[in-house]
Parts: sequence; structure tokens; C-alpha cells
Amino acid sequence: MGHVLLVQDLWHAGRFTDTAAALDAAARYTDERDLGLYQDHLAAYRFRLDAMRGNWDVAEAGLRGLAGEPGSEIGAIRYSMLDLTRLLVRRGVDDVDTFLAWSADYAGRSDGRYELVPAHLARIEHAWLRGEPAPLASVELLRERTAGPGAERQRGELQRWLRRLGLPAEMFPGCPDEFAAGLAGDWQGAAAAWARMGDRYEQALEPADAPGVPPLLDALAILDDLGARPAAALVRRRLRDRGAAAVPRGRKPATRANPAGLTDRRLEILQLLAAGATNAENAARLVLSVRTVDHHVSAVLQKLGVGSRREAAGALASWSLNPR
Repeated sequence: MGHVLLVQDLWHAGRFTDTAAALDAAARYTDERDLGLYQDHLAAYRFRLDAMRGNWDVAEAGLRGLAGEPGSEIGAIRYSMLDLTRLLVRRGVDDVDTFLAWSADYAGRSDGRYELVPAHLARIEHAWLRGEPAPLASVELLRERTAGPGAERQRGELQRWLRRLGLPAEMFPGCPDEFAAGLAGDWQGAAAAWARMGDRYEQALEPADAPGVPPLLDALAILDDLGARPAAALVRRRLRDRGAAAVPRGRKPATRANPAGLTDRRLEILQLLAAGATNAENAARLVLSVRTVDHHVSAVLQKLGVGSRREAAGALASWSLNPR
């Protein structure tokens, strides 16, 4: 429990490098003692780090595997579902509204800051990405819940979103540097702070507020690489509004070599699957959990519209791709 609480508190303090080190120590401790009770909890924080560092395919697959289907009340949903929802908002997936509703319902019943803040920040960010007015009920709730000591990081993030939405935002003592720079209008300082922390999405959002075209092009390159479709679309609109001579189109649609539009990770898993490897073998090779590989395989079968691994291998062969 000491290891778990250390990971949790380092994460909420924004000490992400220390979080990764604490996760490694906790994983060694739980593996040596076969303490399965805490492994899902720790895995959720590992996937959160993946999301922050831009490994979105791995993070989504892992968090979906831990959270289960919307409405589930079992598993590690407290540690996975809320961050999964924010990731899905940033990816612009089709079922994001379902997850937003699930998160809001769960957070409302939990009535704790660790649940309410991410659930309502996801709603606020979703509104900004879609060019909609801020959900004022969420704003007022978070103003109240982040006002006390110990919530400086959550309060700083809320204030940063309020500034983006054109609402009154305030600087306050103890505001973390990356949020304080953004609140002060120093997008370069804020972007540099996020880059040092390894958060590419937040790094890209800061130039989105900058004047001129070149910073927006830099932001767009990162957002396209991440697959952050809503934010990339927002930046493209701003580029056109500023008269940019050429606006990059972004990722190309699926080619004939990958007509199902699989992500690189899922294409890799399909190739290993076609070569006859088991999910456990794939997990060891790719340094993923078996649960994550299981989720990827299920997603591959669904994307291909097939019901078995043999049929999936046949589909791969029809694309003239050579299994590894």
C-alpha cells in the first residue's frame, strides 16, 4: 500500500519522472510477492504515463482493458476510466459522449476531488475543442473543489482552461510553472516546461494560442503525429483564419497495404498473430501486459470484421504483407 500511495501522490504532484521510478519499484515488489490486488492499480498509472508521453494506442488499449465497458462497476475503473475519457476526448473517438456521461455519473456518486476534477476537466476540454461555450456547472464545481490547499495543480489546470475559453482566470501563489506561464501569456515558456515534462499534447496546445503562423504549424505537426484530431482541426481552422498559404492535410487515409486502417501497433500485433504467436508471447515480445494484447487482438478482429485469428491471418495475406 505504501508503494501504491507513493505512486499516486507523485503523479498528482506532477512529478512524472519520479512516478515512473516509483512504478518500477512497486512493480518489482508486487511481482516478487504475487500481490495481484494492486497490479491493475499500478498498471493504470503506467498507462497514464504512456498517454502523457504520446503513446496513445498503448494507453487507450490498456485503459480500456482495465476500465471495461461503459457502466461497469468492477475492476480498476477509479484509476483508469477517468483518464481514458480524457484521452478519448483528445482523440475525438465516436463513443466519447458515452464515456463523458459515464465519468460524470461515476464522479458525481464518488464525490471526491480525484474523481470530480478529471471528469469535469474532460467536459471543459471537450467544449473547447468543439468550439462550444464552457459548461458553467462544471466550471463552478471545480472552482469550489480546487480552492483549498493541496489542489494547486488541479486549480492551475482549471485556470488554464478558463483562459483558453475566454473566461476570467487568475494566477495564485503556488501555481505550477507550466500553468503559470500559460496564464501569463508566455506560450513559449509554457511549451518548454511541458516539453521538459515529456507531455507532447500539452506542449502542442500552448502554441495554439500564439500569434502568427509558424507556431501553429509546429503545434499542428505534433498534434497530427499524436492523432489528436479535434485539436488538430482547431489549429487548422486558426491557420486558415490567419491566411496561411498552405495548411498541411495531416495523416493520409489507409493505404491498400492496410485497408482496415489499423494503427501501427495493431498492425504489428496482426503480423505476429499471423506468424502463430500466442497473446502471451506477443506480450513478452512487445513489453506489454497480456491484458493489453488481448484488447488489441479483439480490436483487430473487430476492425477486420472476422471472428478468428485464422481469418485475420488470411486478411493480412490478402494485403500482400509478409508476417514477421
